Amino acid sequence: MKKLLSLLTLLCICNITTLAQYTKEDAKSDNKNSLSDVPFKDRLFTGGNIGFGVSGNALYLDLSPIIGYKITTKLGAGVGLRYSLLRDMYYKINYTNYGGSLFARYKVIPQAFLHAELEGLRAYDYNPLSPGYGERAMAYMGFLGAGYSFGDGVSFSVTVLYDVIDHVNSPYRSTYLLGPTGPPVILRGGLTIGF
Repeated sequence: MKKLLSLLTLLCICNITTLAQYTKEDAKSDNKNSLSDVPFKDRLFTGGNIGFGVSGNALYLDLSPIIGYKITTKLGAGVGLRYSLLRDMYYKINYTNYGGSLFARYKVIPQAFLHAELEGLRAYDYNPLSPGYGERAMAYMGFLGAGYSFGDGVSFSVTVLYDVIDHVNSPYRSTYLLGPTGPPVILRGGLTIGF
């Protein structure tokens, strides 16, 4: 018990010492990153992506709008919607996935950013051992990664994301950079307006 009390006392002293070293220069730096004087509507940003492709007998369409809020000049968070359609032209069968996501972005430098996202999609059960194989099921993805933006105000960004959940029902498996059995890494591109 004495060791725990000594450790807590030491941590408190270190914390007080750290706070005492917070200078006026630090406060000025924090104010540069603050958006407290910016109106709500000017702190919003939007964007997303539209994907389209034709390959053999397959047609692919993806719509993914986002809306976000700038918490600081470097940090933003928001929500997104996703709808994707894969149409088998030969058998005239449609496969659709739809759902939403929560995301956060942090600008390391004006062009480069870190990205975290939690996405849930109504997809299909891809587990062949499951009794519901081929039926509708939920898929959850947890993406962590980084991206680079080209442009200012309206920018095109490319993001590399790693899916830390790697859910068996993930519709992204077929688009992993190194194939469906490779690591769960995807490449995403899109437009962003205002961040």
